Amino acid sequence: MPFRGDPTAPVLVDDQAAVAEVTYDSQGQKVSVEGSPPAKDATVVADADVVYVLRNGRQTKVALRDLALNEAGDHDTSGIVRAPMHGKVLHILVESGAPVIRGQRLAIIEAMKMEHTLVAPTDGTVADVSVAADTQVAEGATLMRVVPTQDSRE
Repeated sequence: MPFRGDPTAPVLVDDQAAVAEVTYDSQGQKVSVEGSPPAKDATVVADADVVYVLRNGRQTKVALRDLALNEAGDHDTSGIVRAPMHGKVLHILVESGAPVIRGQRLAIIEAMKMEHTLVAPTDGTVADVSVAADTQVAEGATLMRVVPTQDSRE
């Protein structure tokens, strides 16, 4: 369980990687994400492995990040590109053997009628593409692998 001994934990906030930190004061436990102060006017609803934070008419989904899906933790140079959620692959924008730079668009996935662009986690060369357009994928599925260049490994 996170937060035992270490006051921080890797989380996903609306499917974006972040770090949560737990602090304690005379009023009890407080959780902040990425250094932002805890919101006093938020409503928190827990559901299985996810927490929904409701504030100012906006819902934010917070879940623990499974670092097993990311071989290198927060310093990802593994080059593995995974599906961030269940969805349909709309476009594969690169081919095996193509050189890419960190942040370059690699694929587009549609989930819940929204398009999500997946980008290269590091500079390198696309080693293999595991899916094709119009394929349904599960959350965490490996879509492709980018072999990092020597410069991005250092």
